[in-house]
Amino acid sequence: MRISHPCVGMRGVGMRGVAMRASILLLLPASSCLVTPRVVWFTGHRDLRVHDHGGLSGAAAAGGPVVPLFVLDPKVHLRGQDRPSLVRLHTALSSLESELLTKCGTPLVVRHGDCPSVLKSLVSECSAAACHAIEDDVVTETRAAQQAALSACGAEVCRWSDGLRPEVPVPVPATFPEYCAAIENMALMAPAAGPGILPAFERPLASDGVPSLDELLRMAEEATPRALREARAGSCATTEPYAVTTAAWCAHGAARAALDEYVSNGRDAFADAHFGDAVEGAWEAGEAPSLHAAAAQWLVAGNAPSAVLAQRETAARAFSPALALGVLSAREVLQAARRASDAPLSAADAPPWTRSSEG
Repeated sequence: MRISHPCVGMRGVGMRGVAMRASILLLLPASSCLVTPRVVWFTGHRDLRVHDHGGLSGAAAAGGPVVPLFVLDPKVHLRGQDRPSLVRLHTALSSLESELLTKCGTPLVVRHGDCPSVLKSLVSECSAAACHAIEDDVVTETRAAQQAALSACGAEVCRWSDGLRPEVPVPVPATFPEYCAAIENMALMAPAAGPGILPAFERPLASDGVPSLDELLRMAEEATPRALREARAGSCATTEPYAVTTAAWCAHGAARAALDEYVSNGRDAFADAHFGDAVEGAWEAGEAPSLHAAAAQWLVAGNAPSAVLAQRETAARAFSPALALGVLSAREVLQAARRASDAPLSAADAPPWTRSSEG
């Protein structure tokens, strides 16, 4: 006997048919027709990745369709941003878009506009049951925008944490040494694997797509007040050292490869391989860099970077942008450091980010 899918209408069937279909419905997995979609909101702060992403994992565990969303909000992501920051954001978003398609089989929905309005609209459009978002960012303006968006979305809000430990000391220690002592024996969270293939929403959702770098720069100029644009173009403009190199490491594969290289080859070899030119050719082109970039260039010119850079400068410059955007998670960086260290790492001063390459 052929039985149609129990999610179709039941008009014209007898009570026996209704009862039979109801019993079959109870035996079906929840993902067949009962589980509503879930939105995973990528905010651009510590969450632009697929691996070790609590939002994707939580939405996947629910069993229904997953809608990955990034809202390009001019006030949050573009206003007052300099070119290096925008290049890093563009690299991370393009990489995330590719990772979601190749590893999860689902497209990234990108929409431009005010975060609260866009998030509320998309949740309504796909009748989402929940929105998964990372815990508040510490930046006040970003935190306020995130809270406003989640309050307006109209769905259950599921927060996820990227913290190294599942809990924090209570009461909170007053000083950093006290904090280190308090967490010394607390369990650490291991990085989670990616969620695998995600169930797609039933129909394609409109997406503005990741803008080209030129378009992103244009949008940022429009979003930035004239006085601030003129200040950035004047004498107080700052050219970052190593901006080209660190931007390349804001792509998922490049960031993980750089981290593996760092812990495998050691701090000194990594610094000498990548940090010999602080302004990446601008000096030879006659471009006048900022005092920041010029000082960095004068420091490494004619010297081995490993001999003149500050103790943790190489690691901080190399991986801070990827950590801030969330291309790398703090958990996988700590895991890589622990693998490379002969001794257990103390909370205060143990990662192999020192001058020595012996770690």
